[in-house]
Amino acid sequence: MNIKQTLRSIALGTVLLAAGVSTSHAVVAVTTATGNSNVSVSVPSVIILDYFDNINISLPEVQESHGHGAYTAQLVSWADQTVNGPEGLTTSNVTTPSTNGLDGTNTIDLVLKNTWAVRGLSTSGTATVSISQPTAFNLKNANNDVLSSIAVSNIKIQTTGKTASSSINDVPLKGIPKANATLGDVLMSLNLKDTVLAGNYTGTLTITAVAN
Repeated sequence: MNIKQTLRSIALGTVLLAAGVSTSHAVVAVTTATGNSNVSVSVPSVIILDYFDNINISLPEVQESHGHGAYTAQLVSWADQTVNGPEGLTTSNVTTPSTNGLDGTNTIDLVLKNTWAVRGLSTSGTATVSISQPTAFNLKNANNDVLSSIAVSNIKIQTTGKTASSSINDVPLKGIPKANATLGDVLMSLNLKDTVLAGNYTGTLTITAVAN
């Protein structure tokens, strides 16, 4: 075999090899498998209630003095040293105090501003917020003295745009961010008719928020 024949053989072998490689790639099948996975995320009901553990209310101290002008009298008898003068002070002419409510004839009506706040998951959802207390709710002093107590009545909650009530069923939640919290007040009336001792009087109120 001469050089030309040898070169032809090499060239032919190269072509056949290339053709064989090309043919081999063309017949290889690509195997594919697919599957579907169901993803389930359970989102809980979310409601956030902010409140005060202790609400401390201080009634102002009362120290009043009231002058009634001149009391002019004339000694009538040296024997019994009686005087003839004005009638003096009576229960009708003593000064009416500025302490409206302390004498028990009127209630002390309180509005405790922004004492609770509520938020929830839904920006358009609502919650039912309520306030409750024991029946015949009376604040007791440290000694739990039955002879001196403060009667509490007309206990309600209120928030902007809603009528004050013991329960409001459509309080807006407006979402989780604290800037969106709905703020509310607590209302109550104190009656000091049965309060005869100074000091601290305590009792417990319960505020509940339930997502609708």
